[in-house]
Amino acid sequence: ADDSARLMFLALPNPNNIPLERAGLEEGTLKELPGGTLLSTAESSVRGIPLFTVAAKDHQKLYLQQSVIAFDGVTYKVIAAGTMPISSDPRFISLFQSLNVLVPSPVAPVSKLSGHDISVKVGKIGIYALLIAGVIVISRRSRKRKQQQSTN
Repeated sequence: ADDSARLMFLALPNPNNIPLERAGLEEGTLKELPGGTLLSTAESSVRGIPLFTVAAKDHQKLYLQQSVIAFDGVTYKVIAAGTMPISSDPRFISLFQSLNVLVPSPVAPVSKLSGHDISVKVGKIGIYALLIAGVIVISRRSRKRKQQQSTN
């Protein structure tokens, strides 16, 4: 309602079922946030599938958190960005804590290929789109305010 945060969900093809790597996701996240810093990273498991969560802050006041999981040839990613740490934002806490895999028998990636490069790409994807969406909303809101002020 106040446009101080954004949420995005992505499903990306992973046809070779390459496993993700924590270091690659961290690297990809920081590449999209120049001057940014990692706040936390975590690896857990959902139904036996590795789930990675990376939280970061840019050099200004943008906080980002993303959770990424890959199975059955697809990589799924939830990204939230806002003006306060996502891990303490009540709008997102339960979302990130409740991520689940509903597929009856998910197949975890087991590839002999390195997952680092794909993890870097996955870490980067979506961050700019989320930031651009925020800029568009702010621009539209500013335009509406100016229009309202000119009609008053």
